[in-house]
Amino acid sequence: MIEKIKENLSKLMDNARYNHILGTLQIALGLAERHNLEEKKVYLAALLHDYAKIFSREEMADYIAIHKIPLDRIEEKTPSIWHGLISAHIAKEEFGISDEEVLRTVKIHSTADEKMSILDKVVYVADYIEPRGEVRSYDRRELLLLAEDDLNEATLKAIDLSLEHLIKEKKLIHPRSIKARNELLEFLNR
Repeated sequence: MIEKIKENLSKLMDNARYNHILGTLQIALGLAERHNLEEKKVYLAALLHDYAKIFSREEMADYIAIHKIPLDRIEEKTPSIWHGLISAHIAKEEFGISDEEVLRTVKIHSTADEKMSILDKVVYVADYIEPRGEVRSYDRRELLLLAEDDLNEATLKAIDLSLEHLIKEKKLIHPRSIKARNELLEFLNR
């Protein structure tokens, strides 16, 4: 299964996006080892998290319509997070992945959410750290070291950095991000 996904990705994606996925996978595997997480789940979620980035915005809109993928009010107005929803659908329908934790991780890897599993946090943080992803100004090494030591603190930091970017760019923020942040803050401030 994993080899089939890799083969598809290497054929369908440009080198930059494919290398981002492999980089995210590498970081996620390191964090998974550190936090005693099942490797197979990490492979699947990290490899599939950006699978739908092969599509243009119009193709994603068509895919959502054809497959009747439900969008909430904010998702309807935020095409930049559609790829997670579509990638999760592809994982289930095309690759037969039935592990709900893997599917959820793929779905929320851009926004985070409350009740995040270790897998959710590992892929969220790894995707954020990976240098070929979105351009962000922060010390990636510092965030990686934090994630190795305290995954909750690192996830909170990555969410905060993401929110700062969205606010600066005057973009919509999905409520899942706020819920994830609040839950992590409450947990860390106990």
